[in-house]
Amino acid sequence: MLTVQQPVVGVAVQQPRAPDDYMGLAIFTTLCCFWPVGIFAILKARDVHKRTWQGDTSGASEASRAARRLSFIALAIGIVGLVISVIFTVVSIATIQVAINSTGYEDVIKEQPYTVEPSIVTWS
Repeated sequence: MLTVQQPVVGVAVQQPRAPDDYMGLAIFTTLCCFWPVGIFAILKARDVHKRTWQGDTSGASEASRAARRLSFIALAIGIVGLVISVIFTVVSIATIQVAINSTGYEDVIKEQPYTVEPSIVTWS
């Protein structure tokens, strides 16, 4: 008996690539930059996996863009806050230094050093 096997013709369906979730960036911006916006970025990044698993590729792409956008907003707020803090610190230190130099206290301190002499306290 002779058996002939027919060739199998199949169509390979390639799954669309899941969009990037930006979870690492969302966690970084939550911990290091501006946490209120970062939390929403983490939630959107989580939605990317959920929607991809459900087969909603357009929803996953939309959630990916939202996670990226929210992460960059949190990063920008964090950088602006850092720059403002540095400027405020430099201006404060410079103002204090000018105030100390303009009062002349350093001359008084140099001329009359403050010394504490021990005293004897007696109770009667």
